[in-house]
Parts: sequence; structure tokens; C-alpha cells
Amino acid sequence: MALLQDKDREQLRETFANELRDEVTIVVFTQGESPLPAPATECGYCSETRQLMEEFADLSDKLRVEVHDFQGEPEVAARYNIDKIPAIALVGPDGVDHGIRFFGIPAGYEAGTIITDLALLSKGETQLSPATIEELLALERDVHLQVFLTPT
Repeated sequence: MALLQDKDREQLRETFANELRDEVTIVVFTQGESPLPAPATECGYCSETRQLMEEFADLSDKLRVEVHDFQGEPEVAARYNIDKIPAIALVGPDGVDHGIRFFGIPAGYEAGTIITDLALLSKGETQLSPATIEELLALERDVHLQVFLTPT
């Protein structure tokens, strides 16, 4: 059963057609979702997260999905600095990992954020002001920034 409703699917198809320029890879980390043998443990929303990202990718030839098993492929999880699941890493058209991560299922309000990020990443754009970009470029060391979202 599809997670996206038909009207949402059509709206997203149009959004992706208008907003995506170059290919973006959606790297999904789940557990027990790949053909690799992995210990059987629970992962809330792993299969739904995978399904939702695959449904997104079905709406545009500019979106590609890779699925990795968190426990069965620890070297891949380490490469993307994934320490919890479900997780999504967005990789730009240049193949460079820009560090964009989503943990948990991007449903509800979070879906809008990932859709916007897919479009910006595809175009190589940002919504940061020139002043903010200048400040960020002046940083002398790496910064680990995390944003937490909740509708409540």
C-alpha cells in the first residue's frame, strides 16, 4: 500500500519536475531491509522510511535511492556518520556528501523540509544570505550542527 496519496503524488511529481535540475541520491539506512543477513531487531519506521523515499524517487528520474542495512553494512554507516536509524543522507549531483541527514521518518511537516532540501541540493543552491555564507566561510574549525524538529 502506497504511503503517498494520489493527489500528493501528482503535486510532488510536478514539484520535482520544476525544481530538480541534477540527480540527487537519497541514501537510506534501515535494518533488516536489505538482502544482506542481519540480526533481527526492531527498527521503528525503517520500512516506512524506505518506502517513502522510494515513492519519492519513483516520481522523478532525478532522484535515486540507495538502501543500506545499518547493522549488516557498518562500514557504509560509518562512512556517512550514521549512528541511529532510520536515517537518510542526501548526496548531491557532484557525488559529494554535504552532511545533510534526517533521522526518523520524514512524515508530516518534515516531508516539506526534505523536499526543499532535495530541490536545493539538486540545483547546488542554498537559502542562506550572503552575510551568513561569509560568516560560515570565516569559521576556523568544523562545527557539528544539529536541528531538531517536532510539530509540538
